Amino acid sequence: MTLLLVAMFPANVHAALAGLMVDGEPATALLPRTLLQLVFIAATVVVALPYIRALPRRRLAATRTALTARVPESLHE
Repeated sequence: MTLLLVAMFPANVHAALAGLMVDGEPATALLPRTLLQLVFIAATVVVALPYIRALPRRRLAATRTALTARVPESLHE
């Protein structure tokens, strides 16, 4: 979502500077549009950050689980 918001930012700048009309009203000015975009980007980063930080722990736990998996008794000599 963050990448999408960043990718769409040039379109927001264009809409603000070109004087486009949205539903018969002029598009929002550049400063409020930019500030709102930054708020949305910050929100997506805040939501995603705990998951991104937990990735190395999840990978390590998955590796440990795979390494310590029990061998079925039927395979013992």
